[in-house]
Amino acid sequence: MTTQYDYIVIGGGSAGVRSARIASALGARTLVVEESRLGGTCVNVGCVPKKLYAIASHFSTRMREAESFGWTDVGARHDWTFMRERVAREIRRLNAAYTRTLENASVEIVRGRASFLSPGTLCVGDRQFSAEHILIATGARARPVDFKGSEYARDSDAFFSLDERPDRAVILGAGYIGVEFASILRNFGCEVHVVNRSQGILSGFDRECASALEKSMKGRGVHFHFEAQIQEIVKDAGRYHAVLGNQQSIAADVVFATLGRVPNTEGLDLAKAGVRVGERGEIVVSAEGKTNVEGIYALGDVIGGPQLTPVALNQGMTLARRLFGGGQVWPEPDFQNVATAVFSDPQLGALGMTEDECLDSGIEVDVFQSSFRPMDTVLNPEGERCLLKMLVNVETNEVMGLHMVGNGAGEMLQGMAAALSAGARKKDLDRVIGIHPTVAEEWVTMRTPSRRLNSTT
Repeated sequence: MTTQYDYIVIGGGSAGVRSARIASALGARTLVVEESRLGGTCVNVGCVPKKLYAIASHFSTRMREAESFGWTDVGARHDWTFMRERVAREIRRLNAAYTRTLENASVEIVRGRASFLSPGTLCVGDRQFSAEHILIATGARARPVDFKGSEYARDSDAFFSLDERPDRAVILGAGYIGVEFASILRNFGCEVHVVNRSQGILSGFDRECASALEKSMKGRGVHFHFEAQIQEIVKDAGRYHAVLGNQQSIAADVVFATLGRVPNTEGLDLAKAGVRVGERGEIVVSAEGKTNVEGIYALGDVIGGPQLTPVALNQGMTLARRLFGGGQVWPEPDFQNVATAVFSDPQLGALGMTEDECLDSGIEVDVFQSSFRPMDTVLNPEGERCLLKMLVNVETNEVMGLHMVGNGAGEMLQGMAAALSAGARKKDLDRVIGIHPTVAEEWVTMRTPSRRLNSTT
């Protein structure tokens, strides 16, 4: 027997839960199928626990800064087990909140792994379900690694289940996950080695800001091994040895593989539904989230776009309104001005285009830039500097990109994203009166460009 719904959502993460809740509120009989904990990557092994661990680790930096303001005896011992259990408790609370949210919205929940039997029908165990509209929102999983001894490497999901703080750690990859883990562990006093096959960290971010963060992390004691790869991991007497291509061996208590995440489509039997998949395993969709099969949609990390929770949330909400909103018009989300932050210490924030992207697009830009020691570090002779950059289209005065290294980068760029989405130009920012003394006032007080970039620069 097949149970019929108006809308079936495969995956109870950010995109799926939001889309299901909105669809049900608009009158659709809705089912969510989830094999694991509700909340997806963000709640369980991503944004939420990562940010909580980062906040905990930042206290070590704040305590060092406190000494430059006259505080004494600020050193303290950190209890890793206590932190891990408190974070786990918060995750359980959020899991329960997601369940209540769906139940209160009259969304039915089925636990298990869904797989397609045909374009409009799927099974979960021995039960069958069908719907006119089916959304695939299964997210992404940690990218696996394959080299000799790779079974000893832990993926990024395992970071939050460490029984104790390691004394030495090797991190493979210098994307945002690897950089955040390196900052967290180093702040807790761990010896950290980052191995990356390319030169530098955070590919795709503003090069100057990424270099500034890299310099800061080196100053705090993080060891980087660039243009290198792990050839083998050897286990010996309870420790691991990561052997690099130059035969250098790095001893560690734990080795993390943080090479990003790949679309999670295993076991869905997409071929039975005829759904087209791209070269990287991503589900191919239109701008509206439509697959090549009528009535089947895909959103969030599984389509291989920006792996950002707010993007997935808005995609899910927009699709539900489009399908079940009866033609009512809602404001469309702005996916062009999406701010993001790397929760390292210090933070790196990014909004809009980078210098390289402007040059590749043939856009001539003025670069406005400011670097200084903020007031919370100014009394410390070794205090770190922050860096703010603004890229302005010479022809149109449009702000093309904002980039920052410094504490509070994420908070600041969220507000600036609202300004850019509203169409703010550099001349509009010049009219704003800043709050003094703050770091944020620099965004509205930079008057003279430091340089001009064009395709001949």
